[in-house]
Amino acid sequence: MESDLKLIQECGFNSFEDVVKRIKEIVDIMRIGRAKAEKNLIRFNNQAKEFLKSGQKDKAKKELAKKKKKEERIKMFDTQFNVILEKLLEVKNTTKMLQVLNATKYCNSVLLAELKENEVEEETTETKEYQDLLENDKEVTKYIEIILKATKKPEKIKQNIPEAQQLEFPDLDFDNEQNQIEHDPNAELQLIKQCGFNSLGDALRRIIYFIEVMEYGNKRLEKNLERYVNQAKEYLKTGQKDEAKKELTIKKQKEEKIKTLNSQLSQIAGKLKEVKNSNHMLIVLNATQFCNNIIMAELDNNEIGEETKEYLDLSANYNEMNKYIQTIKSFNSGPYQNYQGNNIQGQENKNIEDYTFPSDSI
Repeated sequence: MESDLKLIQECGFNSFEDVVKRIKEIVDIMRIGRAKAEKNLIRFNNQAKEFLKSGQKDKAKKELAKKKKKEERIKMFDTQFNVILEKLLEVKNTTKMLQVLNATKYCNSVLLAELKENEVEEETTETKEYQDLLENDKEVTKYIEIILKATKKPEKIKQNIPEAQQLEFPDLDFDNEQNQIEHDPNAELQLIKQCGFNSLGDALRRIIYFIEVMEYGNKRLEKNLERYVNQAKEYLKTGQKDEAKKELTIKKQKEEKIKTLNSQLSQIAGKLKEVKNSNHMLIVLNATQFCNNIIMAELDNNEIGEETKEYLDLSANYNEMNKYIQTIKSFNSGPYQNYQGNNIQGQENKNIEDYTFPSDSI
C-alpha cells in the first residue's frame, strides 16, 4: 500500500480519491468529444443530398450507410464510458488504476480517430475538442508509463511481446468466488426464455453461431493484410526502404492480433461446456462481445468506403449480444439476486470485471 501511495504521488496525486476525481474529469472531456463526433455526422447527410441532386442514388445510400455505422460506434462510447466509471469504484491500488487508465486511453484514442476523420474535410485548425482529447492522451499515457516502469519486471521488458498479446482478454474463471452465484432454477429458465431461448443449450448454440461469424471476420482480416505487402512494394519501388519496413511491421502485428483473437475464440468455445447458469453465460457473452468489438474495429480500419458483409454480421452480433447481456444484468440485480443466502456484495449484478478493453488502441 505504501509503494502504491508513492507511485500515485509520482503521478501527481495525493490519494486514490484524487485519481478517481481526475479520471472522471477526463471522461467528461471525452463525452464532449463524443458529442462533437455525433454533430459531425451531418456531413454524411449533406453529401447524400448532393449525390441525390445529381441522380447518384447508390452513392447517396453509401453515405447514409456510413452515417449509420458511425452512429452505432458513437453509441458504443456511452457503454464504454459507463464501464470505466463503474470500474473506478474499485480503484484502490495501482493495478486497478492501470486497468482503468488502459480502458480510458483506448476509448480516448478511438474518439481521436473519429474526430480526426470527421475534420479532414475542414481545411481549418483542429477543433478544441480534438486538442482536449490529445491532452487527455498525453496525460493518461504519462500515468500509464509511470506505473508500468515501476511494476514491469526487467526480464519482461526485454521480450518482444507482439501487440496482439497485450489485449486484456476478459477472465473466464467460473470458479472464482465472486462468480459463485446461485439462482432459483425456475427463475433461471424464465430468464433464458426472456432472452428468446427454450433452453440453456439453445442459448449456447447461439453463442457458437456468434463465434463462427467472428471467425469469418478474422478470415476477412487475414485477406486484408495483403494491402500492407502491396504498400511495402510501392515504397520499395521509390527507394523508401524504411517506410516499406514499417508496412511489413504493421502487417506482422496485425497477424499476431488475429492469431490471438482466434486463440481467444477457441477459449470461449471450450468454456461453453462448463456453462451451468446465467452468470456463467454472462461471463461468456462479455468475453465474446469483447472479441467481436475488436474484430469490428479492425475491419472498420481496413475497409475504406462501403461496409462488408462480415462487418455487418459482426454489427448484428454486437446488437444481439448486448440485448442478452442487458437482460441478464437486469435479472442479476432483481428479486432473485443472491438466492439461497449468497451474500457477495454487488459483484454479480455488474460483472464489470468481465468487460475490459485493449491496453493498446486498435
